[in-house]
Amino acid sequence: MEIDTVFGWIDRWRSGRLYIRARAFLAQARYEQALQLATRLRRIGHFGAWEIEALVHRTNDRLDQATETLLEGLRIFPANQVLQNLLGLTYFHLGRFEEAEQTLECARQNGSDPDWVGYQVALIRQRQQRYEEALHACPSRPVNPEVRTEIVEMRLRLLLQLQRYEELVQELGATSEANSQSHWLGAQAYKMLGRDAQAQEQVLLALKSDFSAGPEIQALLEEVSDPVSLTCRRYAIRYEGRFRKPPRRMRRIRGGIAMAQVVADNQAEAVALYKGAEMTEIVRDFSLQRCEDRGPFPAELKGLFGSPRHIFY
Repeated sequence: MEIDTVFGWIDRWRSGRLYIRARAFLAQARYEQALQLATRLRRIGHFGAWEIEALVHRTNDRLDQATETLLEGLRIFPANQVLQNLLGLTYFHLGRFEEAEQTLECARQNGSDPDWVGYQVALIRQRQQRYEEALHACPSRPVNPEVRTEIVEMRLRLLLQLQRYEELVQELGATSEANSQSHWLGAQAYKMLGRDAQAQEQVLLALKSDFSAGPEIQALLEEVSDPVSLTCRRYAIRYEGRFRKPPRRMRRIRGGIAMAQVVADNQAEAVALYKGAEMTEIVRDFSLQRCEDRGPFPAELKGLFGSPRHIFY
């Protein structure tokens, strides 16, 4: 192996490790350390130096400085899709929509993921209330699993804004990627079509998958349901406690939270139906922190509504 090839491989290996460490510092909000590594990456000539510096500027709301940094990086790496993607998003947040769209299109031409770019362009056009053009930009058959759910939600939201309710419910029925917001959009479309039973079904799906669903979703449930059926109430319950002895792989974790939604006649019954028993073996001082009444609910759904959720800290 030629000596130049060996040194080239070592430089790439070294710069790759520095880049990974710098991104880790960013994720931990250790910006000074990230910038120190970015300086070293500049000396090596790695594009990540300009990316890291721009991300630090963006995190601290210095969008103009982030733009200057990215433009400087693109003068050195004119076809770098990472820098182009980041510049396009920065233009978007600055309200420079035309430049944002042009930059993202360059990134697409240089190999950036077409699903991701299409979604970002749709966001730009939606912000400008160009709903028909946004829908055209938003991929109809996304293949990238990292943005598929967001794309489905975006398409449904645009169809709702365009008042194309029948198309919306057809797309919703054809996807397996619907999240809570997608079900909420579907509920609104069914309501506009006068199909209250399907609207109720979508509202229940939205509530089941989102513990923080807003009061507007509960209000729509009450609007599309038969009042006679709403004889129970939905409660949001939260327990919290400390670990008895954290598992070795979770040594830094000190406690846990269990959350659940319960349908019951009253608060006492809700607490009796869910006590977070799955956590009590590993958590001590496990106590009820909250039992919040979220409103009337169908009696046939009495009991645990959806699956409990757990957070460790």
